[in-house]
Amino acid sequence: MATEVDKVLAKYAGIVIGKIQKKLLAADKLATGNLYNSFKYRVVSNIATHNSGFIIVGAKYGEYVERGRRPGKYVPIKPLINWLKAKRIAVTQETAMASRRGSTRATNKPRAAARGRGAATEAMYKSAAFAISKSIFKKGIRPFNLGLGTNNRESVTTWVQKQSNFLQELATATVKDQIKKGIFK
Repeated sequence: MATEVDKVLAKYAGIVIGKIQKKLLAADKLATGNLYNSFKYRVVSNIATHNSGFIIVGAKYGEYVERGRRPGKYVPIKPLINWLKAKRIAVTQETAMASRRGSTRATNKPRAAARGRGAATEAMYKSAAFAISKSIFKKGIRPFNLGLGTNNRESVTTWVQKQSNFLQELATATVKDQIKKGIFK
C-alpha cells in the first residue's frame, strides 16, 4: 500500500518527467519518440534510514543525450540509419559519395532524394550513417541538459525542493503516515 509520502513523491516525479519531455519537444529532440516515451519513475524507500525518494529511468541512449559523448568511439550504424530515416534526412548519391571522401554533410530537406536524384538505397543510408559515426568518433557529441542533474547546475533534487508546495506537502504526508502508524495520537 502506498504511503502518503509515496503519493507526494510520485506526483513530483511525474512533474519532473513532464519537464524533461517539454525540454525535448522545445529543442526538437524527437526523431522516433522512443526517448520521450521511455521515461518512467520508481518511488523508493529505505525503512532503516527513513529515507524516501524517486528514481527516473529512460532509454539507455538518453545518457548520451544528457552527458554527450567524448571523441574516440564509433556509434553503432543501425541506430544511426533508423535515426536518419525517422528524421527524414535525405540521403542522396552525393551524400554517399561525400562520406567516402570524409565529408559528413547531409541535407535535412525531406524527400530531397525523390526530386530527380533517385530514391535513397539502403547502401546510401549505411554510407551516410558511417560518415556520421566517423564524425562522432572525431568530434564527440555535445551534451544536452535534460535536467536530470548529471551535467547541469540544477539537479532534479534541487529543482523539486525549490517548488513552493513540495516541502509543505511532504511534511503533511509524513505526519499523516505517522498518524496511520499510531506514532501520533
